[in-house]
This record gives sequence, C-alpha cells and structure tokens, in this order.
Amino acid sequence: TAVIFQGGLTYNGTTFTAGSGSYSTSTVNLQTIGGSSSLYIPNFTCGGSLLTTFSGTISIDILGNGGNNTIVSNGGTLTVNTALTLNVARSYLTQKDNATLNIGGTLSLDSFSAGANGNTVKFTSTTAAQTVPGTAYYNLTIDKSGQTATLEDNITVGGNLTVQAGTLSTSASNYSITIGKDFIVQSGAVFTVGSSTIYLDPTQSGTITMNGNALNQLVIGGPSLNAYWKLDEASGAVADSSGNGNTGAVTGATQDAAQK
Repeated sequence: TAVIFQGGLTYNGTTFTAGSGSYSTSTVNLQTIGGSSSLYIPNFTCGGSLLTTFSGTISIDILGNGGNNTIVSNGGTLTVNTALTLNVARSYLTQKDNATLNIGGTLSLDSFSAGANGNTVKFTSTTAAQTVPGTAYYNLTIDKSGQTATLEDNITVGGNLTVQAGTLSTSASNYSITIGKDFIVQSGAVFTVGSSTIYLDPTQSGTITMNGNALNQLVIGGPSLNAYWKLDEASGAVADSSGNGNTGAVTGATQDAAQK
C-alpha cells in the first residue's frame, strides 16, 4: 500500500510499523517528517517542486526523488541504509546546523550542501565501496571497516576529517583535501594519499594524527600561503618551500624520504 503525506508526519509515539509499502510526500505542500521518537521507513520518495525537511532520528532504506526540483533538508539524524538518489534536474540535499547524515549505501546527487556549522556526514557501508562527492563539508567521517571511500573531486572540510575505520582514498586523480581543524586517522584505519596535497587552514587550530599513514604534501595556508612543507626530507628539519622561513620538525613519527 502506498502512503502519500499531504501535510508531513510528526511521530512522538512508541511503535510505528511502516510495513513494506512505499511512502512519499505530495507536490502540493511543504513537508516535515520527524518527531521526538525514532522512525524507520523502508522506502521514501520526496515529491518534486517543494521542500521536504527531515527532523529527529530517522532511518530509511531507500530515499529517492519524485521529479525535478526535489529539495530535501536534513535537520536531525538521518540514516540512509541502501540508496540515496536525488539526481534529477535541480534537486538539492542540504545539511542544516548540527545535523548528522549517515550514508550506508549508494549515493547519487544533483547538488549537495554540507557546510553548515556543526553538521556531520558519515560514510558507513561495510559491504561495498563508496564515493565521496566533491563539496564543502563541516565534519566528514569515514567509518566503513574493510571497505574504501574514494573522493570524486577536491573536498573542503571546515571542521574535522576523521577516518574511523576502513580506507579513505584520494583516488587515482589525486584530489586535494582542505581541512579546517582536526585530521585524524584512527589506529587500524587507512589513508591512501597518492600524490595529493593536504591544505590546512592557518586561521584555525587542529591536530593531525596519522597512526603510521603517510602524507605527501602538507600546505599550511589559505589565500596567503604561510608555509609549504613537501615532507621529502629523510631526517632533520622540515624545510618551508614557501619562502617564509617557517621551518618545521617531525615529532612522534619516522621520516622517510621514499614516501615523498
């Protein structure tokens, strides 16, 4: 049985049995789906031409679009387990402040905005590889034990980039990563850098924790370059190739010129 929401859904109860039917929002009214209780829906289609907003804690297996101009906003904790497909013309997925989006399957988007303050996007599939869209994120987490997430373009992470489990690859195209705060590769996780460059925002403070993973080129600076460390020394001081004289030093790791 198909269920079409005309005015959204607010769920504050204890038991919601979605069954195996399809759910969708109409193209007539703005819709908000959520509430104070966790909600699971197996198959959800967002109606085109109007905004659908998710709030609260919601888990959906398949989230798709119903037509052009599908606009989706996530303001809570949204988990998409199998497929998130918003790829028709002029379709948008936007993360709001402090929202969390867990992507457990395939991802196909026409436009994706994830730079809002405090929000987090997580790639979580442990059964298949995933691609990470080239966009601006605030927090980005890779948590996919035994699997790889691969960049499909350059990315900017205004907050923290965390490789919790599995592998983050910059791809054969060696896309760059710009990081605002912390860059953490947890023990047992893998960062495959290739010949990519990692840029750090000098206006913010952060920590780099690699746990044995290599960096290729690390550049400290924004529009005005403060330091450029090639990290190609076998030992000793780390030269600043920017000409600004900001020589660095390696602490808590082993230098290896072969990793340049």
